[in-house]
Amino acid sequence: MCKKAYALFILLISAYSLSAQYEDDAPNQNVDSTKTVNKKWIQPFNSDKLIFGTEAMLTLNTGTFFAELSPFVVYPVIRPLQLGAGVHGSFLSVSNGTNTATGTYFGAHAFTRLVVGESFFLHAELRALNGIVDFASKERQWVTSPIYGVGFSYGSGLSSWVLIGYAPNSDFAGINPFGHLVYRIGFRF
Repeated sequence: MCKKAYALFILLISAYSLSAQYEDDAPNQNVDSTKTVNKKWIQPFNSDKLIFGTEAMLTLNTGTFFAELSPFVVYPVIRPLQLGAGVHGSFLSVSNGTNTATGTYFGAHAFTRLVVGESFFLHAELRALNGIVDFASKERQWVTSPIYGVGFSYGSGLSSWVLIGYAPNSDFAGINPFGHLVYRIGFRF
């Protein structure tokens, strides 16, 4: 009986000393219970929160050269949701051995990203570009396509990332070296 009481006494003293150490290390927090904190899900627009960046794509296949640059600006609406818009410019050169066809493309895009954790995000985009779709006619036309994708960030806060997506529009896939598959490497400034 004495051994059990002694063990219980040691356990209680140890628990008291552990909580006493924690209280000494904890910062002094004098909280006024009459004040309420008003947090809004959607904050008013603040230009200091704007994030500038660019995405690039480069393809060097046999007979095909494709380079794309898409600068953009992003605004974080709420913590996991970001809205962005930007411009687009690209160059395509296709060679079949005897003939070479080249074309330049320009346009704009708008997108939204849903950040999942620190390293992943879901991406939905609408991209409109003007360029040569049929190299035989050399006529320029506007092509619009949604792009759905997932991304992986190399740093916290999406400082650099890789995006892999799918563009369902077949006219858009006709000028993309990988067809419906879209990949991009992105950086924040």
